[in-house]
Amino acid sequence: MLEKYEQVCAIMHQFDCKAASKTTAAKRFALIAQAAEHVLEQKDGKPRFLLAVMELSRAFALSVPSRQGYRDSG
Repeated sequence: MLEKYEQVCAIMHQFDCKAASKTTAAKRFALIAQAAEHVLEQKDGKPRFLLAVMELSRAFALSVPSRQGYRDSG
């Protein structure tokens, strides 16, 4: 999962993602557009980003324990 996270971070390198947590909702929408532009300006940015996020999402789903399938021991 860490490897996939680092791939996403590499694509977003030099984009201040942390700014989104320190601003208003309206300004966050503008930051989303800027983040999209940042990705699209890179060579093969969109397909690389989509693949990296999909792989990170899958890795996360595999790493988080699920209560489904566990019997209640109570």
